[in-house]
Amino acid sequence: MEFQNFDEIKAEAKKYEAVKSEDLVQIFKDNHIYFPDFVNRFLLINTTKKYFFDPVYLSTYTDEFSYKLRSFQFFSIHLVRKTLEENNIIVDPKDYKNLFMRFFFKNQKKFKSSIAFDGALEKVLENPSDSNESFADCLKNFDSIFYTPKGYLDGLSLSIFKESIVETYNVPQLKDLGLKYGVDIPKRINKQQLLDLISARFMLTEEERNEISSKAIIDLIQYSKKKGFRVSSELKKSDMVEYLIYQLNKYNEDVEKDLYNYDILSDEEKTSDVIEQNKIEHTDQGIPTSSILVDAEEPVEETQHEEEQPEETQPEEKAPEEEQPVQEAPAEEPAEEEAAEEQTEETPAEEEPKEKETLEEVQETPQETPEEEDLIAPDLYYDQTVDEEIRDIIKKYYSKKLNRDSLFKWILIIVIVVLCIALAYFAIMYYSK
Repeated sequence: MEFQNFDEIKAEAKKYEAVKSEDLVQIFKDNHIYFPDFVNRFLLINTTKKYFFDPVYLSTYTDEFSYKLRSFQFFSIHLVRKTLEENNIIVDPKDYKNLFMRFFFKNQKKFKSSIAFDGALEKVLENPSDSNESFADCLKNFDSIFYTPKGYLDGLSLSIFKESIVETYNVPQLKDLGLKYGVDIPKRINKQQLLDLISARFMLTEEERNEISSKAIIDLIQYSKKKGFRVSSELKKSDMVEYLIYQLNKYNEDVEKDLYNYDILSDEEKTSDVIEQNKIEHTDQGIPTSSILVDAEEPVEETQHEEEQPEETQPEEKAPEEEQPVQEAPAEEPAEEEAAEEQTEETPAEEEPKEKETLEEVQETPQETPEEEDLIAPDLYYDQTVDEEIRDIIKKYYSKKLNRDSLFKWILIIVIVVLCIALAYFAIMYYSK
């Protein structure tokens, strides 16, 4: 089937709204036609957008969720479906089927369809079965014809995956995302897991891995930081994303380019949303792809990740996505130990929170509360190692102070004993005369 313009595609796609999703999907499966999941994400975003931004629903959202909607265009597949469920938003599955068929007709030449396939599509229209299926059931049926391509996860390019997830997900939703892909994300990882993660991210050789294998956890964290990558054994949201990518072996993947034609929306459907949209930028903490790693030797300026623009090409072609290696300048070293000692003389060891406040120059960024963490920009990061460094400084200070106090006590005791002996000696000499 060939179409001359958008109106013809739109009219043809509308015919399939009443077809049961299970029957429609089966035709594609029988003819071995499958789609990458970034197509599914595009369809979901544009199908549900008018529902998410409906004034009826907007008035019911919390301030936190309203803020996150500013980054709606960067929601992953799981988050769109999860938030629809959490906010009881009812979506008509006909809209999704219509948009799916528009996409297919627009890109039909890219797929190996046949006369038998075209005949099956026409035949399914003869007995439409508008079964009033739910949107969730419709998506579940369509899941079977989508796959996860290289360089992508949950419909998002790995080049902006970490920044997008940190900006739009909360921790429970992120853990659910991990379970979707069979990964149980923990609250903390041990030294061996941290070593494995760092080795995978930087593609360390066996010799390089052996060189750092004897390091303590804090030294591994410092080693990673010097190479331009901040991570901690206590997993915060950004660390959880790293752990998920590591467990799925997605580091340094070549990227399957998204080169389909997405010009399938009418002018009304392209209208801007009532909430101002955020932009997600690719940072030096992003997931490395196409074998490009963070290089700590030569600093480079930050590069912004532009929104992905689809181009037309064959789906079988795969080419690595070109990215410029980025690097974070080495973090400042902690203050001199003597300076820390002067700070701690006025504060007992038990009052660690106050100690952290007096050593603000050691910290890179302040720690956010759980509520604030969900609202911060993805490029802000609190360094977990600062707490451990401060504890080490405090311990060393009080250890030295304890040694000095002990030495002073022994000197005082010796002086007192000598004085007592001297007094006793003079008393004996005096009374013996």
